[in-house]
Amino acid sequence: MSRIPGPNIFSGMFALRDISKNPLKGMTDLVRNHGDLVRVRTGKKPILVVNDPTNAKNVLSDDSIYVRTNPPPLRKFLSGSLLLSRGEDWEQRKRSDGEAFTEIISEKALKDLVESADYAIERFGSTENDGGRPEILEEFRKIMFRMTSEAFLRTRFTESETETIINDIGRIEDITERWSTRLVKPSKRTLRQERKETHEIKKRHDSIILPKVASRIHEVNKEDNLISILQKKNKKDGNPLPPQDICGVLGNLIAGERASSIVMTWILHCLSLNPRVQLEARKEINRTTSGKPIEEKHLKDLEFLDHVVEETLRLYPPTWKIFRATNQETRLQNHLVPPGTLIMISPYLLHRNPRYWSHPDDFYPERFSSQDARDTDSGAYMPFGFGPRACLGKNMAFQQLKIITSLVVQKYDIKEESEEEIKPSPGFYLNPDSNPCISLEPVRTEKGDHIEHDGSVQ
Repeated sequence: MSRIPGPNIFSGMFALRDISKNPLKGMTDLVRNHGDLVRVRTGKKPILVVNDPTNAKNVLSDDSIYVRTNPPPLRKFLSGSLLLSRGEDWEQRKRSDGEAFTEIISEKALKDLVESADYAIERFGSTENDGGRPEILEEFRKIMFRMTSEAFLRTRFTESETETIINDIGRIEDITERWSTRLVKPSKRTLRQERKETHEIKKRHDSIILPKVASRIHEVNKEDNLISILQKKNKKDGNPLPPQDICGVLGNLIAGERASSIVMTWILHCLSLNPRVQLEARKEINRTTSGKPIEEKHLKDLEFLDHVVEETLRLYPPTWKIFRATNQETRLQNHLVPPGTLIMISPYLLHRNPRYWSHPDDFYPERFSSQDARDTDSGAYMPFGFGPRACLGKNMAFQQLKIITSLVVQKYDIKEESEEEIKPSPGFYLNPDSNPCISLEPVRTEKGDHIEHDGSVQ
């Protein structure tokens, strides 16, 4: 049986140091030098970096051998959610939660998403046109949160509650990222401080979310909000899920909105640098809507816009790394993998692997008009993960991204005003390393008129 290639233990320590300093470059250099399956020795337990679609697909498809790793801060914050379930409980929750997420994406929900996004983008555009310079990422976090709470939860949060929830989830992500990437075990004092902060965040989060859940907990006959659907479909001992468990599910959903806001920022950045793509997307929108405001019925016909979102997710997958740990001896290809091995899969690397993507660093949405590129079963494209633990809310997230992109593109010319290159900055998610300096200018017709927020031409 052949040995998995990789640096020796001395070189491996330098490789880990490079990955710690600059994760994307460090991992890119590692697979370039050693291949798409690399073993890094760090002591007793090795790390495998997998950059081959087939191996990545096999790892993520078998949840019984390759076990998801959840750092303690995440376990505390998302207690009661599907993310942390295992065994029969996970099987039941995955089925019922999946049905709930599918059921909630109704025509009415899409209509409400369009209306909610349209209102938020109008405010966003007004701020831009008044001479302000909104923080794009922060604005999209608020827009995504508003869309989710109004269209899916049928509830509203105050500005203060929204700020608190968004900021607290950001802190949990920071703590979790530090926990996941440490090469040296932290001091007991540091661990105590992080546990205390996580407990305070969880308590504050629940104090805002639980009352909203409690107000819906008995509405089992209503089909218009996710809380009621989850409560009806998930049963414990024949009884509906308690509010605390539903709160865990919603915490996971709201945390996912942060990922969507980051992707939305990348979409605008990519469009601002590619006027041709922007113009093609606007032509498709106006052709589909006959120049009228976008409605939910138009979304299914915006195929090129699908490709714009898909291509952005390829270049900038929000979850740029996925970890699994082997709980028994197994094989990858013809290599023996011992128990306790940490396996790291990076969708960022997979999506830019030149063996499977032509001109992988270019923004070219048309590549997804090919059925081969859209074959998510291949393992070469996994912006929402892969296998049984893939993101259940991926269709919901995709619809949100498509709605916001269509509304912005129809009404505004998106322009990049900074000459500085925006680079991905890997943390818990794949953030831009600085706030993109983007301007939104009302679209003008050939006659010199501009399109108003309601879609009319003035």
